Formats: sequence, structure tokens, C-alpha cells
Amino acid sequence: MNNTVILDFEEVIQRLKKKLGEKSDRALARALSMSDSGVAVARKSQSLPIIPIVNTCIEQEISLDEIFLGNTKRESSNLTNTMFTQAELIHVSNMVDGVLERVLENKKLPIDRQFSIFKTLRPHLIEAAFANNLDEMIVKAIAEATLRLV
Repeated sequence: MNNTVILDFEEVIQRLKKKLGEKSDRALARALSMSDSGVAVARKSQSLPIIPIVNTCIEQEISLDEIFLGNTKRESSNLTNTMFTQAELIHVSNMVDGVLERVLENKKLPIDRQFSIFKTLRPHLIEAAFANNLDEMIVKAIAEATLRLV
């Protein structure tokens, strides 16, 4: 199952501006807790500021599907009638485990705390992986953003 998604920088930025009610790059940068020139710098390099976007979406309860993919109804993440092969399910499980291990490794937390976070966050990240077309970058951003709140 190849679910590679190519994100269009301008489309994502325009959806963010609309959803957050911002008109300029400078105002959007502030809404994303970036420096005033943050969006302009990102535009120049055509590199989306994924972590600030995910953090803001989580804080504002904005759908990542809507911002990154343009889906307003969650149709891409409706899994009720979707069948996955065993290999696909194992792939998602391994991807989420790897993301969690890499993210937690940098936290230098006691092992019992890591286990507790892993156990709590893993099901949510698996759900997020399916909701975001198995995009590892988005799953990692969600994990990092969530762990900033811990």
C-alpha cells in the first residue's frame, strides 16, 4: 500500500490562514508561534514548518487532514469499511513503535515513565497513522507535539 502524499506548500499555507483567520504570512507565523519571518523563510525553502503546524492544530482542535490534505469530512480516514492486510497492519505497528522509540530516546526519561507514555500514546498514534494515510512524518510530528505537553 503506497500512500505517499505530496504536500503543496501554498495550499497548506492558504488552508491554515483561512482556518486561523489570518491574512498575512507574518500573522500566520505569529499564530504558529514562529518568528515574524518564519513563514516567509519556510516559503523561500518550500519547507513546511510541520511541528509548529501540528502543535497549533492540536491546540486549536483543527483537523490535520483538513490542513494537510484538504479533507473537510474525514472521508480519507473513515476506516469502517476498509480492510488491511496483515502485512499492512504489521507495517503500521512497526512504524509507530519506531517513531515512539526515536522520540522517547531523546527525552532521557526513566524507563517506567517511557513505558507508560509508550503504552498510552501508541494506540493514538496508530489511529493517527491510519487517519493520515500512513504518513510517518505526520505521526512523528504528532508524537513530538504530544510529548512536549507531557
